[in-house]
Amino acid sequence: MECELCGIRSSCCKAEIEGVILNVCEQCAKYGKKITTPPKKLVKKVSPALPKIEKIPVEDFSERVRKLREQRKLSQEELARSIKEKVSVIKRIEEGWIPEEKVIEKLEKFFGVKLTEEIVENDFKSKKEAKNTQVLTIGDIVEIK
Repeated sequence: MECELCGIRSSCCKAEIEGVILNVCEQCAKYGKKITTPPKKLVKKVSPALPKIEKIPVEDFSERVRKLREQRKLSQEELARSIKEKVSVIKRIEEGWIPEEKVIEKLEKFFGVKLTEEIVENDFKSKKEAKNTQVLTIGDIVEIK
């Protein structure tokens, strides 16, 4: 390669000289800061075809929690204390409120039952579907006079 500073044909390296990055020879590199390229990081590639798995509470979640609590002959206060949550959280759950995933996991562990269902979502489309999808362009939105 040719040095962009002096024009000599030799092996070049990148250097920043007065704010500009140039390909220069070793002699001209001393006029600036030599730039070394960092080693490439190994990136674990994730297959785009892998489906997403999402956990959602079962349909009768609130009712199940109430029945499980009553079967064990626990009060709302005792259940709350057992899973280290507030009593108001247990009351709201039994009234139909769906709590955070952490609270659901605590209840599942305490009662030893599954209170969630796994839903598999595919983010990818078949090649045929991908061809049929139209891309919206600016020309589709703007009227040109």
